[in-house]
Amino acid sequence: MRGEHVKLHSITLHNYRKFKHAEISFPEGIIGLIGHNGTGKSTIIEAVGWAIYGNKAARTTKEFIKRQNALPNEDCWVKLEFEIGGDRYEVTRIMSGKSLAPDAHVKVNGMVAASSADGSTKFLEKKIGMDADSFFISLVAKQKELNALSTKTPGERKKSMLRMLKIDAIEDAIKKVRQDKRGKEERLEGIKSGLKDIDELKKEMEEWKDARGKSMSLLKIIQAEIGEIEKKVAQLEEMWSKEKKKFEEYNSLERERSLFQERLESKKKQLEEKRKEREELERRRLRYKEIFHYEEEYKKIRREREELEKVREAYVKKKEIEKELKLICDEKKKLDERSGRMEEKEG
Repeated sequence: MRGEHVKLHSITLHNYRKFKHAEISFPEGIIGLIGHNGTGKSTIIEAVGWAIYGNKAARTTKEFIKRQNALPNEDCWVKLEFEIGGDRYEVTRIMSGKSLAPDAHVKVNGMVAASSADGSTKFLEKKIGMDADSFFISLVAKQKELNALSTKTPGERKKSMLRMLKIDAIEDAIKKVRQDKRGKEERLEGIKSGLKDIDELKKEMEEWKDARGKSMSLLKIIQAEIGEIEKKVAQLEEMWSKEKKKFEEYNSLERERSLFQERLESKKKQLEEKRKEREELERRRLRYKEIFHYEEEYKKIRREREELEKVREAYVKKKEIEKELKLICDEKKKLDERSGRMEEKEG
């Protein structure tokens, strides 16, 4: 798997570092992340590693990964989609709630392949062929190291690249192999200078032919064993194909079961609501039955109340008329007194 091409398709960051929510697609060809210092270019690269390897790929503890202004109950998650060997991978890694509880799941071609934080990390390490340290050493170079390369000579750049990729030890091993090769070549030249005579060479040839015959017999036995092994491998591949089909059917049935379970819970909830409605209606029916015999008495009282209201209104009206009549009488009395005084004055 280490030699297979990994192709990024997209990444989504939610409450990750300074990103509230960002969806980024990776098109074909060379991709450049351009921006001022502190705008989050390195964060995007880190998020790729965090989605695959979890907190050990982050440059800080998990408490500083979640966006500073996010609410305590909000989740922090990254979803990464990529392709390996023609298979489509989708990994989602999340930290939930105040406790930042970790979780992750991986889908391969739409099928769940891993469903826990540690399980997803181990699965992806195996598929990609690298742990977190190897991933960043092999695929990610720090910006200051790249800038320094431009001022070095070709030989210095080579040494720096070997150091950045942590393969300077391999270069030392290559030097030792070359030295060992030169030593063996010198030894071979010494052997050639002291070749044996023809009779000894013929004797060795006969011995070689005899050994070759034994080797050919042994080769036939090994080939027969390889044939048997190949048959067993074919049987195992057939069994694996059947088990894979069963696994896919199981996943499909599991999704259907989850869907039916959700529907069942919904129906149970509806049934409970209907039961409560029925109990409420029954309570009202019993209450109505209790007060039903008071209905006629209530109607009678209501009629009497209406009659009394009419009498009260008539009484109020009568009192108003009496008041007005009194006012008229008082006014008439005053007029009569004024008229008498005027007549006395005229007489």
